[in-house]
Amino acid sequence: MNRMYTPEENWAADLLPPDTRASFDRGIRLLWRWKVYFFLVFVFMCGLGATYLIRAPRLYTARAITAVGYQVPELTTTLDRLPQETDVDGAIAMATTPDLLLAAGKQLKITVPSHVSLLVRLGLLQSTPQPADASQDQLVTYLRKHLAVQRIGHANFVSVTFTDPDPKLAADVVNAITMRGATMPFPSQMTTAERAGFNLPKIVVVSAAMVPSEPSSPNTLVVLIATIVMATCAATTVVLLRDYYASRR
Repeated sequence: MNRMYTPEENWAADLLPPDTRASFDRGIRLLWRWKVYFFLVFVFMCGLGATYLIRAPRLYTARAITAVGYQVPELTTTLDRLPQETDVDGAIAMATTPDLLLAAGKQLKITVPSHVSLLVRLGLLQSTPQPADASQDQLVTYLRKHLAVQRIGHANFVSVTFTDPDPKLAADVVNAITMRGATMPFPSQMTTAERAGFNLPKIVVVSAAMVPSEPSSPNTLVVLIATIVMATCAATTVVLLRDYYASRR
C-alpha cells in the first residue's frame, strides 16, 4: 500500500537538494542517446576552430621600452629651472605625431599598407595614382592603427609596440619611432632664450625592439580552449533541443 505523505512532509522534501547522481546519470543517458548529433556538432565546431588557426594571418608584435625625461636647453643651468614632473603624456603624443610617423615610414620606405600592396599584386585591387598628401595620410593612418604607445604603470617609462605580419618590419618600425623621438631636436624657429623656458620631453631608449620569433596572434592555446568550450556548449544545446522535440511527439 502506498503511503500518503502529509503536506508538511512534501514541503520538507521540496527543500532537499536534488539528487546529483540521478541528474548526472540522466545527462549521460541523454548524451548517449543522441551521441551522433553531439559528435557531428562537436566535430564541426572543432573544424571551424582549426580552420581559423590555419587561415588566420600570423601577426608579430615588437616592443621597445623608453624612459621619459626632459630636454635641458643651453641656458638652463640651475636646478630650480627644471620641471617638477616629467610630461609623459606629452612624450606619448610626440611619439605619435604625423611628422614623426612620416619620417619613420620614409626611412623604412613604407609607401602603402601591406594588405593594400598584397591586393594589388594579386590583381584584386586596381592601383590608381594618388596625390602625395593622400598617400601620406594613408601611411600615417596605417602606422597609428597598428601602433600602441602606453605608459607603464605610474613610472616614467613608456611601452612602444607595433604589430605587423612581417616580424622584421614590426621591429624596424618600433626602433625607428623610438630613435626619432629620442633624437628629436628643439624646433629650429625657436631662439635660445625661448628654448630656456620651453620644456620638451625627451625620450631615452631603455630596451630596443627585437625581431619577434613567435606570433602574438592568433594565440593557439586560447583558440583551442575557446574552441573546445564552444563546441561542447553547442553540441550539448543541440542534444537538449533534439530530446525536447522528440519528447513532444
